[in-house]
Amino acid sequence: MVHRQLGCRGGRCVQPFLDPQPQRRGTGLRLGQDRRELRKPRRTAFGRADRARSALRAELVTAVEAWPEMASLGTADQLARRTLRRITAFEGHRFHQAASRARTAGAARAVTAAALLLTVALAAGRGAGVATLVFVALLCVGVMGNAERLAATAEARALASQASERLKRDGRERPLRPAPSPAFRAAYTSRGLTASGYWLPGTPARAGRQIGFAVQAGQTLFVTGASGTGKTTLLNALEAALREPANQPAPGVVTAVLADDCVFTGTIASNIRLASPAARDEDIEELLTVTFLDRGGLGPATLTGSGGRVLSGGEQRRLHIARALATGPDVLLLDEPTTGLDAPTATLVLAAIRHRLPQAVLIMATHDLPADPDVLGSWTEVSLD
Repeated sequence: MVHRQLGCRGGRCVQPFLDPQPQRRGTGLRLGQDRRELRKPRRTAFGRADRARSALRAELVTAVEAWPEMASLGTADQLARRTLRRITAFEGHRFHQAASRARTAGAARAVTAAALLLTVALAAGRGAGVATLVFVALLCVGVMGNAERLAATAEARALASQASERLKRDGRERPLRPAPSPAFRAAYTSRGLTASGYWLPGTPARAGRQIGFAVQAGQTLFVTGASGTGKTTLLNALEAALREPANQPAPGVVTAVLADDCVFTGTIASNIRLASPAARDEDIEELLTVTFLDRGGLGPATLTGSGGRVLSGGEQRRLHIARALATGPDVLLLDEPTTGLDAPTATLVLAAIRHRLPQAVLIMATHDLPADPDVLGSWTEVSLD
């Protein structure tokens, strides 16, 4: 079993029920783009409204993040006008969508009335009795009333088509991870993890080379190197390889805590239960104690994300680790696990991870070795420099 925690960038809490939007990097604004985007033709009013809604959501996120910088540059008014144009466009598309829905419903009612009058007239012309006319009228009303619901069905179908197109588009546009070399192999058994044939590309500071390693159960491997040397890429390749059933002769749980992991809107408990739905409040409190989050007053019922408590970078990282520990992994992949932590706290957290997982294989990507790596027991190092 492979557990991959969901992610976001920049430590931003996101709500899992919101449509995913491309994350904006930096606060640079593409001025004038809003009109071009909104002028792109879509096939239906529902499609135009859906696109305007997505554009408005992205615009509001951009405006909130960019406001301090734009204010310092004296261009806050320009940002406000741009955002106002988005809101106006969204309201216009909503109006057109409502008008389209009203026209469709009105047409359906007109057809219903015309069909009812025609049916009653035909029945009366053939000498039908009052009871027959009443029965025919009620039958027509019932049939055509159900027909009116086709308008709502058509709207639902249009929205479903838009969602399908968005999913297909996201699937095509999502950047793929670099594929490891065909010779790369990674496997986990109850005795440990082995990896071989991983090609480490060359850079101006190093020659390309092939690397491999073996990590016994209960041992820790530090993957060290400067930024850009490929530590995260190696962890991603290991995670993908271990996801293949053929690479796990023995049943095992592989959990990754990567740099872009997320704290979701909800509570501390709901975040941890994403990894372990059966976790009780007592189990969650123990995890918070293990990761020293309880010292900051965090408990299972603490609100997180929108409207909740603002967590520091170190608290977010420890919550990611607590969520990973909840899975009871046999292999734990950690990308910069001590980011945002001072040296004493980092040492305590690493010691707690090993104490909690005495027989797990731990693989940690980090710029440098921690201050006291021996708290993790037996360890080895692979340098990517």
